[in-house]
Parts: sequence; structure tokens; C-alpha cells
Amino acid sequence: MKALIIPSNIGHERLSPLTDREYIFSLPILGQSLFIRNIEFLMNYGFKNIIISANDRYPIQFDDSQLNYYPSVKLNFENNFNGSAGLIRQYKEELTLKDDIFLVIKDNILTDINLEEMLKVHIESGFPLTMAVKKVENIDEFEHLIGFDFKNKLTFFEEKLRFDDFLSRWINTGIMIFNKEIFDYMPSEKQYKFYDLEFGFIPKLLKEKVEIGVYQTNAYIKNITNHITYRQALFDALEGKIKITNCGEEYSWGYLGAATEMHAGAFVRGKAYIGERCKIRKALLRNSVIIENDCIIEDDVILDNVVVLNKSIIKSGSRLRNMNIGFDSKIKPLVKFENMDEIDNTESKFLNWAMSLVKMLSIK
Repeated sequence: MKALIIPSNIGHERLSPLTDREYIFSLPILGQSLFIRNIEFLMNYGFKNIIISANDRYPIQFDDSQLNYYPSVKLNFENNFNGSAGLIRQYKEELTLKDDIFLVIKDNILTDINLEEMLKVHIESGFPLTMAVKKVENIDEFEHLIGFDFKNKLTFFEEKLRFDDFLSRWINTGIMIFNKEIFDYMPSEKQYKFYDLEFGFIPKLLKEKVEIGVYQTNAYIKNITNHITYRQALFDALEGKIKITNCGEEYSWGYLGAATEMHAGAFVRGKAYIGERCKIRKALLRNSVIIENDCIIEDDVILDNVVVLNKSIIKSGSRLRNMNIGFDSKIKPLVKFENMDEIDNTESKFLNWAMSLVKMLSIK
């Protein structure tokens, strides 16, 4: 079976400046990039041929050497992104070669959904499309609300911004299974060159009374759309809400990566993941803390609900709380930052998500 991983509509700009140098799908999740985790997740369910489509409008240098271990995975950079439905149409021949069914998933999703069960529901329904749906309390990270009848057929599919009072707490997760007959309903490129799945194609199918199935799930599903949802996904993985493999040596307080030096005076008061080749001096890690590979945390540092990404240095005496520290950042001594997710996207474009924070505040 085949799967297509498509770029999400939102998230790249909202995760800036982390995504100024990395695609969302290559952000680390406890030492492993999101896309490698998702490749292995899909392959475990029999999706051996996987296409990853990346939007080439972002000036990012991407190291694809990790894909050498996955010869049946193909990474394509799209010079002309023609929308999510346009991408599916673009890969029609590859997706339907020797297969009648294929899966589409967004690149910013972290999930442990039961794809075997979803596939079974899809086949039994006979519908050309089945989407995974979930009832949630917080709809902020999702774009569309949905409704369905007692036969698990989709009845409405609306952008959440259209409602003052939400009519539903059921959301589209961004995971869909298609039959190849779906292309019979899709307009040609001459009719619509840019064609979106959720804002164009699915509403069109509903209008034409094409039957669309829903698969109800209670699985873990996190749409990584901003700094807060990224940090929460990491903390959820740390707490075991979703399984991530190869995290390092396990301890009562969390995980410790290979070749990492941790001083006897370092304390964890909660849960922590510390990646490979790190140096942790006499620091205090409170609540949930993620420290990715090749970081240095010096003496008398306190980290509280913090994510520190690769190759960063936190100098002595710093106090950081409720924030993400970006790649290659350097926090100088005796600074204090907290709740930096409140910085709006326009301003954060000019911040190197810690490098420039050093220039803003220094507490002695």
C-alpha cells in the first residue's frame, strides 16, 4: 500500500523561527525527527511505498541522508505547490499503481491511530473516501469541524472560523484513506490548477452528495501548528501518552541519551528527556524538560517546562520557564525568560528564539 505525506496548510510561519531552518516534519521528537517517526509508523501498518511532499517555497537546506535507510520512501520538493488536492492529483499514477487504496496524512501530525482498524472500516464502507475524526475539547489546533450521521457518513464539513458557537466538537484529523475512484470526482488541472482538499474538494463532494465515510477514533493525535502545540507534543511523548522508540537509556525520571555527561549535582524534579552528547552541569530541571542533542546546560540553571533544541548553550544562573529555545541558541549568564510563546509571529521573525532574547534582557 502507498501513502502520501502532504504539507500542512498552517504551522510553518507560526513555528518560526524554528522553521526558518527546518521543515515542520524534520523537527525533533525526543531525538528522532517527526518524519522518520511517521515513516516507521506507516511502515508498521504495511504502507511500504511513501511519498513525502515538501513545499519548496521555504528556503531551507534539508539533509535527506536519513532516507538512505528507507529506499521505498520518496521525498519531493514542490516548486509549484498546487494545493493539497492538487498534490493528490499530481501523484495519481504513483498512488494507484497496482493499488486501489492509498492513505494521505499531513506532515505536522503526531499520532498512534490504529490504521489497520481504519482501513478495515474504509473497505467495509465501500465509500471512495474515509476520514479519521475525533471529538476534542480544544479545537484550536484543528481547522475544520465535521458532523456525521448514525451510518458514519459525513453530513457537514465547515471551517471553524465560520461559527461563533461551535456546533460540533468533532474535528477532521488530517488523516484520510482514498479509493482510486476518487479521481473520477476531481477536477482537472485545467479547471483548477490550485486545488485544496479541505477548502475545495471535500465541500464539492458533499455538495454533489458523494458519500464520505468517517472513522471515529480516540487515538492520540496532535497537530503541531505553533510553539505551544510543539512543546505539548514533546511533553506528551515524554509522559508516555504516545510511544516514541529509541529515546535512550530509561530512568525513573525519563531518558538519557548516549555519550551524555550528567553531573551528580544535576536534579530532575519531574520528567526529562536529555539527548545524545549533552553536558548537564549542576542544574535543576523542573516539571517537563526536553533537551535535544549536543546541548550544554551550565551550573545553577533552572529549566521549568522548557524545550531546548539541538546545539544550544544555557549559561550559568539562567532561569527559563514555559518556552522553546531554538537551534544553536546561546543564553548568556543570569538571564530570566518565561512565557515567550506570547511573542507574536511578526516580532518572532526578528528573534532567533533565544539568541536575540539574550540581547533583550539580562538580569544580574
